Amino acid sequence: MRSDRPPFRPSRFGETRVAGCGMSFNAVSRIQLRRPLVGIAIGFVTGTGLAACWPLPLGFLFFMALFFLLLSLLFLKTGVSTWCLLLCCACLAACHYTVSASGLSERLIQRRYAERPAGPVHVDGRIAATPEFYPYPSGGRGAWVFPLACEGEKTANGWEQLHGRIWVRVSEGSRADHYEYGERWCFSGRLKQRNNPFVREKWTLAVSPHDSRERLSSPRFSLISWGLHLRRAASATLTRGLENFPNHLSILKALLIGDRESIPHETYEKFTRTGTLHIFAISGLHVGMVGVLIVSVFKTAGIARKFWGIWLLPLLLFYVLASGMKPSAFRPLTMAALYFLAPLF
Repeated sequence: MRSDRPPFRPSRFGETRVAGCGMSFNAVSRIQLRRPLVGIAIGFVTGTGLAACWPLPLGFLFFMALFFLLLSLLFLKTGVSTWCLLLCCACLAACHYTVSASGLSERLIQRRYAERPAGPVHVDGRIAATPEFYPYPSGGRGAWVFPLACEGEKTANGWEQLHGRIWVRVSEGSRADHYEYGERWCFSGRLKQRNNPFVREKWTLAVSPHDSRERLSSPRFSLISWGLHLRRAASATLTRGLENFPNHLSILKALLIGDRESIPHETYEKFTRTGTLHIFAISGLHVGMVGVLIVSVFKTAGIARKFWGIWLLPLLLFYVLASGMKPSAFRPLTMAALYFLAPLF
């Protein structure tokens, strides 16, 4: 029986050569394999180390990452593009390190607690994340919880510089109270230990209605504050036509844009007891579904696959900003950028 496949023939030096083909299997094995993740890992480690040694503003780091990304598109498929991509990864790693700054050291808090276990502690700093309001079962009032990026502490010798984050819990508050990301506040409260084993920060600053609090300055402009403004605008848009269904409207806002402030306490408790509260957190599932919908439009419009990333990423970035710029949404945005921009490089 005759076959059309060329026979294998042994050649010199132990190589296996295919008849009619000038390439041996040893030559194929010597083809250089590209491992781009090694360069990305080196850039990530470098950016993290530089941010730990020389802290820079978050906005500056983000715009530098965007600048290097655009520069890599300008010098496409050249050596300059590769270096620009590695610098972009380094800037993104520095952004990640800046956002996830560690809290106050356990030793420092324990020393402060030993000095004045029942006395007030005075700290000032900026609100480092979106304040969350947790209503009491009785309704009406509740507690505001948010992390505070500390800048100073009042001691017997005056104000001293302080670095780190501590969680602040303002009790007996109402939804009308105004706490916004980026605002600079001065709080006085008492240190209390948290009993939740699943949280990293074991201490919180409990602020009662009798403790003093003072807003020192308004929030500075940042991408996160702009994203929160977009979320408030999106929340107002979703409200139109659904004013008579407040319970359904609150769940819709939480599912689409991560706005959980208007969820009634009873409904919130039901999702907590059933272990399904995580569906309200904007994560890779939400970003992926939005991306699939946008890509289907690109396919219908006949846009080439290698250009999807150029059009898709600004739209996904707008959605992530409108959902509050949570880390759980920023991570899938970064992975989507690597995946959809890969065909360009």
